[in-house]
Parts: sequence; C-alpha cells; structure tokens
Amino acid sequence: MINIEMVIVDYILSGGFEILPQLCISDFTQQRPVIAAAMAIVNEGGIPDFLTVSERIKSVIDFVGSSYLESMDINAYIFQLKQQAEKERLKEFLVDQLKSIDSKPLDEVKALLHSTIRPNLTGRVSLKNVYDSERMLNVYLDHCSDLKKNMLTTGIHEIDNEIRGIAGGEVLQIWARPGCFKTAILMSIMRRYCKITGNNAIFFSLEMPVAGITERLYQNVFEFTGRETESFFQQTPPENMTKEYKFFVKQTRGFFTVPTRVTIDDAAKYVEIVEAKYGKVGLIGLDYMGLVDSPGTKSEYEANSKIATGAKIDLAKALNIPVIILSQLSRKGGDGSEEVFLDQARGSGVIEEAGDTIIGMWSKIEDDATCTRTELVAKILKARKGKIGSCWSLDIDPKYFRFGTSAVKWERPQPRKQQGYMA
Repeated sequence: MINIEMVIVDYILSGGFEILPQLCISDFTQQRPVIAAAMAIVNEGGIPDFLTVSERIKSVIDFVGSSYLESMDINAYIFQLKQQAEKERLKEFLVDQLKSIDSKPLDEVKALLHSTIRPNLTGRVSLKNVYDSERMLNVYLDHCSDLKKNMLTTGIHEIDNEIRGIAGGEVLQIWARPGCFKTAILMSIMRRYCKITGNNAIFFSLEMPVAGITERLYQNVFEFTGRETESFFQQTPPENMTKEYKFFVKQTRGFFTVPTRVTIDDAAKYVEIVEAKYGKVGLIGLDYMGLVDSPGTKSEYEANSKIATGAKIDLAKALNIPVIILSQLSRKGGDGSEEVFLDQARGSGVIEEAGDTIIGMWSKIEDDATCTRTELVAKILKARKGKIGSCWSLDIDPKYFRFGTSAVKWERPQPRKQQGYMA
C-alpha cells in the first residue's frame, strides 16, 4: 500500500515544492517535521531538497525515491491526504465527545450530538465563514495591497477610468462576433501586462496555431504586415536574424502560449507547471469560451454555464489572479457591425453572471475617396466597480494589430429627420 505522506514528501524534495501552499502541517502525522522544514526554507527564499531539509531538522530523512513521480497525479494524492487527515481529526473529536457520554442524561447526549458533532460533520458551515467588521477591514486591506501587486488594466485610459481595473479573483469577458479584433486586443492586453508587471501570463489559444500567434506578435512588435513578416522569415537566413530575435524575445518575455484545447482544471494545472519552472503567473487569457472542453455536458447552454462559472471560481478566485475570456455573440449580434447588448451572449445567461466586467465590441470598415478606415467600438456592458453603458471608439491600426492608449467617446448616429417631399 502506498504511503501517501511519503509520496508527497518525495515529490517536494524532488523539486515539486510549488505544492507547499496547498498543504497544512496538520495534514501530516509522521512527516510533519519534514513539511515544516520545507515550508520554512521556502519562506526564507531557499529551495527545499534532501540536503537542505536534512540539515534543517538535523536528521537523515528516509523517503521513497522517484518511482512514483512519472505516473502519479500529485493533486489526487493531496486530495487523499486531506481526506485522510480530516477523518483523523473527526475521529479524535468524536472520541473526546464519547468519553463524556456515559455520565450524561439522554437529553444532554442528544443535545451534544446536535450542537457539536453534527456541525463538525458539515464542513461547509463554519464560524470561519462569518466575518465581523474587523475581519472585513483586514480582508479589504489585503485586497488593496494585492491591487498594487497585480492589477490588470487594458492600457486604454478612458476605459480603465470607467471600469477601475481587473483585480485578482475577477473575470473580464470580451464579447464580439468573429472578425472584430477580440484576439488582437486580448494579446495586446496580455503582452502589455507582462512588460509592466514582470509577471508571466498564459494565453490559451484554442483556435489559432502557434505559427499564427507568433506572426501576430511579430507584427505587433515590429510593425510589419503579415505578408511582410512571412517574407522576412523566408528570405532572411537565421544567422542574420540575431538582432531581431533578441528584440522579439525581450518584447514578449513572460508571454506563454498553450495551443491546445483544455478544460478549466487543465488550465489551472498549466499555471502550476509554468510557475514551477518560470515564476509567478499573474494572468490567464482564454480564446475563446466556446472551445474550452467541458466533459459531461450535454448542450451548449450547459457547457457555457459550466465554463463561465469555472473560469470565475476555479481559476480567478482559486488562483487569485485576473482572467480574461473571449466569447462569441449569438446571431442577435448581427454581422459584427452593430452595437452589442447584454442579452446577446451565446449559449447561456450564466455567462453574464460570471463576468465581473464585460466589454462588447463591434467594427465597421468605412471607405472614402482617399482611404479605408476601420472603426472599432468598445462598449462597457457590465462593470461591478464602475460605470456601464459608455461606448468608445478605439485607436487601432489593423495592419499591425496595434492599439492606442486613448479612445474617443462614441455617439450613436442620430436618425435623419424626414424632409417634406415635392408635389
């Protein structure tokens, strides 16, 4: 029989110390000194391994080796450990309570079962979930401190002033029909975030292949068209591209791409493995909702509901980071050139409920005698912390998928007044 504590210790001492925040000392019995030492080393900025942990606790640690590491699901072992620890705690509690039963009248025994044992068996109901005003203020202070470290903004000043940014635990949804630059603005926001914060961001591209994403980023960095980018790579020997290569890597550092379909749980696991190797992940982008896998669902409505809720609860709140998710509009959204409204989400009203901030976009191409102009409008459909309903004409250069930092208030066209007709 596998000793779960030993397997988890083995995983940690073999380089998997990223799981330590998921663990509590009270989850362990025999291996508490090892876990306590590993946690202390990490808190001091060190790396726990066999030698550093042995030195810390001044004894040799017996651990199982790496025989389980290739095939194990570490999250499943953590779940088993916590279940086992919870059962042990409940058993100890029940034993303590039963010791006093023999000396008590029946009515008191029944009252004891109702008032103490039963609440401890229903873990969802706990005094830990009750906040007085002092605890509420402490939580808010922590929230404001987190905002300084990991506040997401779009980079478009007028919109950021209206929505007041996206904090950890919050979801920004961007709605539009195909061809309205959803992916372009998502990549722009994410690349800007990496440059400003120094944190990493993971772009889950469920539709566009890696080559297409790379070309799009290259256009953005060097102001090349797609055709110019392709020609440059075809005609320039790799050894002559060193300067461009280094500049591109510098400008996109921290931007990671996962070009495969994922579930919400998969996305959370990708965050773990990227953080373990490359450092803090502070932002997730999902392109787009309709392509996220949702096993076990039987309809688009059910799938979108599950995905929207999962993005909020299992990604944004569980990881305490901002999440951006793109969503297609239903056919109510027309051809993508008309104003977007809140009832046009595709598949489920739960999508709207799960978004803290929702921006709808539409675009028009206008031709005149001298040039072709793309008008891209963003409307704030929902903002828990800010104003809703305002529309902004964005500054976009569609050749390079670049966005300006300012926007102009968009006013709805007024219908023409009917004129009199000649007899």
